[in-house]
Amino acid sequence: MTRNIENKRVLMLTLTALIVTGCASMQPTPMMPSRPAPVGRHGITAQADALCRNQAYQAASQVKDQNINTEVASTVIGGVLGGVLGNQMSYDTVKKGPHGRPVTHSTDLAGVGAVAGAAAGASVSKNLTQDTQQVYDITYRNCIEANRVQTRWGR
Repeated sequence: MTRNIENKRVLMLTLTALIVTGCASMQPTPMMPSRPAPVGRHGITAQADALCRNQAYQAASQVKDQNINTEVASTVIGGVLGGVLGNQMSYDTVKKGPHGRPVTHSTDLAGVGAVAGAAAGASVSKNLTQDTQQVYDITYRNCIEANRVQTRWGR
């Protein structure tokens, strides 16, 4: 019975760690370019600017979704691998109990391994994600330049 309660406690701790570490670094989707293009007489039209901002927002949203999937997958994989490793490192100790009878005490390291693995997986995932603001800016700039070329050639 005690072992069952301990397993539930470890499971809840592991799930909490997975959720917290997996969601800790989510970036917001950018709404504005770092350097907006001039609009008006010496720049592009307001319609072209709105079109480019919309395209950039969509591209950044897709990257954000990919980043979330990468972070969650890395955290889960790290948690599972850590749990398996921790389980393999678990051990039993035998001590003399009352009246000289041996008492076995189990030390289960699966929960500790899962939490450490989840944290390591979340940490590794940061190197695998893209910067959403950078994606937004590049997509916006490419769209603006394409509209400038079309404007110069009268298309």
